[in-house]
Amino acid sequence: MNNINKISYSSILKLGFPVMLSQLGQITVGIIDNIMIGRLGTEELAAASFANNIFNLAIIFGMGFAYIITPLVGASVGNRSSIKSAVIFKNGFAANGTMGILLTVILFLLSLLFKFMGQDETIITPATDYFLLLNITTLPLMLFYSFKQFAEGTGDTRTGMLIVLSANFVNVAGNNMFMFGKFGISPQGLNGAAIGTIIARFYMLLAFFLLFRFKNKYIRFLRGYSRVRINLDHIGQIAKKGLLLGIQMVTEACAFGLAGIMIGWMGQTGLAAYQVAISLSTLGFMVYQGMGVATTILVSQCVGIKAYNNVQEVAILASKMIVPISLIMTVFFIICRSWLPMVFSTDHQVQQMASLFLIVLGIYQLPDALQIIFSSAVRGLADVKLPTYLTILSHIFIALPTSYLFAFLLKFHQIGIWFGFPLALTISFFFMFLRFRYLLKRIDKSM
Repeated sequence: MNNINKISYSSILKLGFPVMLSQLGQITVGIIDNIMIGRLGTEELAAASFANNIFNLAIIFGMGFAYIITPLVGASVGNRSSIKSAVIFKNGFAANGTMGILLTVILFLLSLLFKFMGQDETIITPATDYFLLLNITTLPLMLFYSFKQFAEGTGDTRTGMLIVLSANFVNVAGNNMFMFGKFGISPQGLNGAAIGTIIARFYMLLAFFLLFRFKNKYIRFLRGYSRVRINLDHIGQIAKKGLLLGIQMVTEACAFGLAGIMIGWMGQTGLAAYQVAISLSTLGFMVYQGMGVATTILVSQCVGIKAYNNVQEVAILASKMIVPISLIMTVFFIICRSWLPMVFSTDHQVQQMASLFLIVLGIYQLPDALQIIFSSAVRGLADVKLPTYLTILSHIFIALPTSYLFAFLLKFHQIGIWFGFPLALTISFFFMFLRFRYLLKRIDKSM
């Protein structure tokens, strides 16, 4: 990291590829669940869609809240401070645990409001039961993110990948046992999918805990850990930045989640089709997010050793890598729009509607990819306040009104809901690009 020659396509890919596979693993859990739930029927798929749209908002917020650990650790690793890394980990773990408990309570209270959200009455009870079971995993996930984000901050993106990928097998086994009834267990239907997810997520937490406890590659970054005390000031500093980053990351997901609720106003067929399209959208997102994490890690490590000239190099190389990938995803979604929905549902109406959604999905791949890269670069510079406001502006105050306008006022119905996303993601990209340029100029003036 001491010279610009070490910033290369291979250095980005070395960090980013395991994260892509890790994202693939997490996404595959959801896709497999949706495919298996789709075998139960359209009503079950719609109920899962409604519950997941809301639950995932909390989880993405929690992921963002924990994500601040990565650039903080990256900077401490860059300047070789193991004591500082230990302080960040212990206080970050406490902050994440507290947030996990708080989110669990909030989600429980939110489940009491499901019947007032204008959804088809037939899905309210199964969606609520499924949602409450998923909520059991909220705290374990937040604790898991503490380990995962610390590991990624040290440059180890491979371990999280292996744990998440192996959790897929645990999830599939759990689904088979509890959804359809195996080994003497009575079939639990939709709730069985939630039970399989519970088992997989507790496994993920346990696996990372054992690795941190016994593997030297983590112990060396945590020298002095036993002497570090939990400090409310340190927790507050981490939580303040984590809260802003959590809001930033959940805002985009919130726009998609609220769009899903609006689609639900038009019937369960549209909601089931929306779940199909959202599941497939994660195929591109996992790649972009992997590259984004690599960008954050490298930028933060450059900051740690004050190699500011390398910061722009990282963002430029990541952008050059992500553009052709996003264009390939665009072609893939548009060409395969007719047969991809068949994997998820046998309902012809669901398939037809989902195929229309995939056209719009393909259109916004490029701006989505670029806004992830530049928001990740800004995140690596530990700048979270203004980007949070800019994200809220583009996704909430631009995307949702545009979606509502086209769906309900201009009568484009379900497909109109999707029209706000390409606009919001394009605006978000320009916001993040300009913010990154501004921060670089400010760094140049201070040198």
